[in-house]
Amino acid sequence: MSGVRIVGAQEIIDLLGALPGETRKAARNSLNKGATQARRVIVDPAVSATGIKRAVLNARLTIAKAGINDLRSRVKADQHGIPVPAYRWEHKPTGKHPTRHRIMIGWPGGEKVAAGFVNPFGTYKAPLTTRRKGYDLSIALAPSAATLRYALFQANEERSVSEYLQGEFQVQLVNIINKRPVDNE
Repeated sequence: MSGVRIVGAQEIIDLLGALPGETRKAARNSLNKGATQARRVIVDPAVSATGIKRAVLNARLTIAKAGINDLRSRVKADQHGIPVPAYRWEHKPTGKHPTRHRIMIGWPGGEKVAAGFVNPFGTYKAPLTTRRKGYDLSIALAPSAATLRYALFQANEERSVSEYLQGEFQVQLVNIINKRPVDNE
């Protein structure tokens, strides 16, 4: 979310007469909600396109929340591959050898080839790979959450999160100012 910023914040602060502490609290709250919204913008289309469960993606797209002294909130995407069985997948023949089928996973905009193979004559027909020294078989890995983030979080999504962030900052600032004690003379 490097390009998401609050535009016109100073004008709102001057108009409402907010104190510096109130402004920082409103910014912190709105940044944290904005990061949650940004993750939702990534996860919702990814779940429908890939078949990955929402809990798996939420665990791999963690939110680093803004703190008192650090007014940065971000969505951190895990760079390690997601196991193929977590995706919606199928296998198709490659045409080279009858015991090796290509793994196709669901991806935004269609299908994508995952690294690995399936033995269609095997007992389990599991997606496998030979990552370690060419001998040990293990479960094949598909693209990571970071790859999904780059595929799904483009300029349009960045603009929508930025607009959400601006509105949320205004709402948070007004709520904090309304909680001020009233002077009854």
